Amino acid sequence: MNKLISLCLLLSFTVLAESKNELNCYISPTEEFALVEIKQANYYGKVAIRPNKKHPLLYPVFIKNGKEIHCLALSRKEFIPNVKEDFPWSLTQNPKNNKQNRQKITDKQQYEKIHQIWQEQFRNNLNSRAKLYEDSELEYLLHLKFFKTPITGSYKSWKNDKLSNLIWSFSGLQDIRYAIPLNKTTPLKNHEYTELPPKAISLPQVNNNVPEAKAEQYPLACLTPRSCYYWEFSSLEEMKQLIQQSSDLFNQWSPGTYPKTFQQALDQIFKDMNIQLDTLKSEEHGRIAIAGWDPFFQSGTSLLIISEKAPLSDNQAFSFSSNWGHATSNSLKLLNMAKSAFLKKKSLYHDSNFIHARAKIPKDETERLYFYLSDYCLSNFLSPRWQILNKRLIQCDARIRLATLLRLVEKKEQGLKELPSLNALEEQYKNHPQITYLLKDLILDKRNDSIVHRELGGLYQHPAIDQIKFDKVSPVEKKFYDNFAQMYMRNWRAMDPIAWQLNQEKNTFKSRLYISPISRLSDFREISQVVLAEKQKHQLREIPQTAAGISLIFQTQLMAPFVRKKIPQQIQVSARSYDFAPRVNSLQAIHKKDTGLDPWSYIRTPALIEIPTLIAQLGLTMSNSQIQDCEYKGLRELNLRSNDWLHRIFTHTGDQGYTRVSLHPSILQNATTQMGELKETTIPSDIYAYLDFKKAYLMHRFLLIEAAKNRIYAHWRRHQRLRWIEQQLGNDFVQKNLFPLPQQAYKGAYFNLPEPDSDFKSYYRSIGPSSYTKHLPPVLKRLDKLEQFISVEPNALFFETHLKLKDKPAATKPLQAPAVVNPQNAQSDGVLDFDSE
Repeated sequence: MNKLISLCLLLSFTVLAESKNELNCYISPTEEFALVEIKQANYYGKVAIRPNKKHPLLYPVFIKNGKEIHCLALSRKEFIPNVKEDFPWSLTQNPKNNKQNRQKITDKQQYEKIHQIWQEQFRNNLNSRAKLYEDSELEYLLHLKFFKTPITGSYKSWKNDKLSNLIWSFSGLQDIRYAIPLNKTTPLKNHEYTELPPKAISLPQVNNNVPEAKAEQYPLACLTPRSCYYWEFSSLEEMKQLIQQSSDLFNQWSPGTYPKTFQQALDQIFKDMNIQLDTLKSEEHGRIAIAGWDPFFQSGTSLLIISEKAPLSDNQAFSFSSNWGHATSNSLKLLNMAKSAFLKKKSLYHDSNFIHARAKIPKDETERLYFYLSDYCLSNFLSPRWQILNKRLIQCDARIRLATLLRLVEKKEQGLKELPSLNALEEQYKNHPQITYLLKDLILDKRNDSIVHRELGGLYQHPAIDQIKFDKVSPVEKKFYDNFAQMYMRNWRAMDPIAWQLNQEKNTFKSRLYISPISRLSDFREISQVVLAEKQKHQLREIPQTAAGISLIFQTQLMAPFVRKKIPQQIQVSARSYDFAPRVNSLQAIHKKDTGLDPWSYIRTPALIEIPTLIAQLGLTMSNSQIQDCEYKGLRELNLRSNDWLHRIFTHTGDQGYTRVSLHPSILQNATTQMGELKETTIPSDIYAYLDFKKAYLMHRFLLIEAAKNRIYAHWRRHQRLRWIEQQLGNDFVQKNLFPLPQQAYKGAYFNLPEPDSDFKSYYRSIGPSSYTKHLPPVLKRLDKLEQFISVEPNALFFETHLKLKDKPAATKPLQAPAVVNPQNAQSDGVLDFDSE
């Protein structure tokens, strides 16, 4: 047996030694580049080009043909060695065999033929990667460079959703295909600023009954322009704690996303306003309010901070005091508007919706934060100025990233020791309209050799959005806003003032959210007709070990004309569920398209529904259905035609006037034999829902596993993007805050995640997602019980949420934020009066 194995090995080595591998260099007399072709026989598995710094090969493509593989790659002509020299390139398998059959070919026709093959394969590779990988800045740039067209194709489903993209635009990390408005049907001349701005969206405002209020009740609101968002803190110390806690929470969830943490960004703004928070005493300043026009704390924003008792800064040029409080700002425009807001009756105090919302959500001793968005603030957000300027900032960031990558590309292609200047790139690509567009108005900041825009600044160093000049728009921008306006006016019927309050009592957090009005698509009017005008508390019988539940109270006025019997004016319907684990996909299924669930899968839920017996009987009569005996003791069965969704329905009629229905006979039997006392909820509402994490062990575990998978995938994306750039451009790629950084804590996990085009089934080389739950924010592990109360009011929805947390475990070392470079302050001519919008 051993002799047979030795003979087979000898024959295999003999075949490899005799395999005819080839290396051809096609050189064109007119092109700067040559094409290198490497042919290898006896191909097995994946191969890659061996890197060689002295003779670099660029953009290799691999073409498989049975057991033979052809590799085509670009190289500059001056990097091609003489035929008599040893050619430096080889595939990672059988490098010695590549010395055979080496030649240079200078025939132009042969070069063009091979070049066409490489070009087509390279184009396919770029398009394929853009579809498989969500982050494709380099692929996009190379496609523009070589083929003068943007990458097109179908992508992740959420990226095709307009509302999702609108929300994602606030992050400053929008997908490259939406950030750069280049497509085949839109000529580049349509991006020139040649037209007047479009008209703003005009929608009616909500009218509410305004309770009587005195200015002394809302002193901070008297100094806040109504066009600003509004944060009100109970004290200076509370403001510092909440900023730190929210910053730590985000940094634990997604570290490395931005060069600065939320706390560092605000500290820098306060420092520019000459506010030293560490030296201020909380009791000397009373309540604190923060107001502004945009949420871009990372890159630059105009901010107004108001204290109730004493000034926060001694910078008189950017501060003032009044009977209502003391204001400081980093924007003279915002400061002057705050000075005149009360006299002109343009303060939040003069906004009837603010007074109405504050009456619905009054402040008490447990309040930590009150947040309000007026319809005037939302009008500014929906205005052409805000939407188009926000789009320009996103495009500016994307162009800066692409231009930075282009410098690296040219350094690699030309074999330069230093990065080329932007002037050199403009001269090189003067006949390339797409690249010329990308480089327009970009300059080099010589202090740190980074790229910035002449007017809009650099990455994370933009001027505040209200300070950017805005007098002309491009046809593309005008069309963008017209489409946005149509979408908004179809979905909403009025401006949407929003109020939110956060309270805390030890480990219990309570929040109240007041939204008015509701989207056109939500059937708000129909829903408001079936709820009670005077809300009532829900009454539920306790069922031991049920982990989740929901209850609804509604009136039967609309049902009465269709029912012959007399029915109650109001009824309560509830559903309860025991703990269970939803479907859990393997980690690599993240790459796969969701094929959906079979209806039978939903029947796994161990739940039961409780409805009034009279309503249940009416339903049976109207549907011509009957109840019959079944083999399960104490239960009866609804006589229905069986199908995939409803196989069998079991019922139990109790003594309290309620009938319970379930698809699980054992669940129904267990619940009906363990019914406890009737308990009442603490808050009156139309809808009540709860999730008890003590009893929902599997649900809680599912939440942690899915959160860990989400973070693994996020850091895998970051790692893959940087890895691809380094593979194409070399290891001298410098991050320079271009992209979010992967976290080392997830390194072992995202190495286990296969490639999107992998054929591997379910596997983990070392450990799975459950081992990475320790890197999630600790608050997710402390979840104890969640309660939600929802009420539908004439002009609004009211949400009250109670979240109880377990006691904190022993203190652990916090995650460290990545080292960052403080961006510079950028300036721009022109200001924007948002209140006049």
